[in-house]
Amino acid sequence: MTDIFGISKKGGRTYNQDCAAQMTVNGKTAVVVCDGLGAYAGSDIAGEIAIDRVLKQLKKDIIKGEDVLSPVALTKAVKAAHNAILKGKGFKGDFIEGCTTIALVVTDGKGAAIATLGDTRVYYFKNGKLGFQSRDHSLAQAAVDRGEIKREEIRYHSGQNKLTKVIGSDVFSPPDIHIISGPLSDGDLLMIASDGFWEYVFESEMAQAAGRGLDARTLVEGLETLLLGRVDGRNDNYTAVALAFGAPKTPAAQADAGNIRVWEADEQSPAQADAEPTGRP
Repeated sequence: MTDIFGISKKGGRTYNQDCAAQMTVNGKTAVVVCDGLGAYAGSDIAGEIAIDRVLKQLKKDIIKGEDVLSPVALTKAVKAAHNAILKGKGFKGDFIEGCTTIALVVTDGKGAAIATLGDTRVYYFKNGKLGFQSRDHSLAQAAVDRGEIKREEIRYHSGQNKLTKVIGSDVFSPPDIHIISGPLSDGDLLMIASDGFWEYVFESEMAQAAGRGLDARTLVEGLETLLLGRVDGRNDNYTAVALAFGAPKTPAAQADAGNIRVWEADEQSPAQADAEPTGRP
């Protein structure tokens, strides 16, 4: 059983350009988080379109019986999102610059597949220890690659929010893919976090919470308390989603997804409906 809980909040900003959603079809669960680039108009719309298109593509592939925990399937879904954003830009003038990060997790409860572009991260914790952390696509990550700073210093670097890869830009960049072949076991934790969250909550703190065997809601809300104690009211939007594997600690944990959207197969977000009006050829 996978216990999922997430939050997505505006922080100290006027509105929230982060968005998140989850979907379960035929025993496969997908969770996706996008963080629209604040400097580019319409990026909140880009994020909503990306989520809808990724989940629609994955649902289609699941129903067809395809292996959605594969690099091919994840890359196809992310590329579909990228193309949908570009198509939307043709319909809506003030959306022309919209771009977004994306972090996608697909799991069948036994293994998991991860795709990322930008600096929205996915973490995997096992036995209370960090087993995997996705790479950022940023100038700060490039400084890490050159040996100039340590990975944990990215959050303090001037290039932390200067991204080198996103979706919705002129050229598609394939996502980074990581496969957890498993087996996932009780106590394992996957965590998706936008930069507005991981800037203030450290990996060591996430690992400590993961090692306590908490249900997803208790874990996320506890980490959010740390964040709120460190911000000055001018902080960025922040999103965090936990996927805790094993039986939930409380009956309510599995029923309450937090304020992330539980995506339904035939729904269309308001942003996508606005960007893709009906009747246009």
